[in-house]
Amino acid sequence: ILNGGVAEASNYEVIFDGPVQLVDLSYPYLQLRARHRNLRVNLFHNRVDSGDSYFLAFQGFPESPFVDRSRNWGAQVTHDSRFGPDLRLSYGADLKTLNERTEGTLNGANEENDTSTQIGAFVLGSWKVDPKLELLAALRADYNDRSNRQFIGPRLGAVYRPSTSQALRVGFNRTGSVGNVGFQDVSF
Repeated sequence: ILNGGVAEASNYEVIFDGPVQLVDLSYPYLQLRARHRNLRVNLFHNRVDSGDSYFLAFQGFPESPFVDRSRNWGAQVTHDSRFGPDLRLSYGADLKTLNERTEGTLNGANEENDTSTQIGAFVLGSWKVDPKLELLAALRADYNDRSNRQFIGPRLGAVYRPSTSQALRVGFNRTGSVGNVGFQDVSF
């Protein structure tokens, strides 16, 4: 499945650095998803072009340019295996790269040093104890080259389904952030 498009904006927004007047901002995106039996692949590319946008005068700061021409690429591969009717194992890996291009208007002194790549992998096991109870356990590992940090996050969960239209979920996880690339998460 291939999809894509362009989101456009010309409006007022408040972002982390203050109020911005967006003028002809465009956000083109492209995604390719493929599936073969229990194997799934997801590829994407997003970019932004801030057009003629600018920061509004705010708290003593004068009006100034807002430039963002960043690029974001990613790939994810996942696979499922079943061991009988009640045990399932899912595993996969992902890669994401963010190349921020803001001409110093957002990231200041770090403008030439803000490209980051994150690599992650996960494994998720689920066991249907009976038709109403499912137990889950997962482990996710991530590495970010910008922060040079690794993180391993375990997760445990349970889903109780008293009826076909209701589910009670409980879980525990230890998560963390290794950077600002985005995070494809194992969800229960």
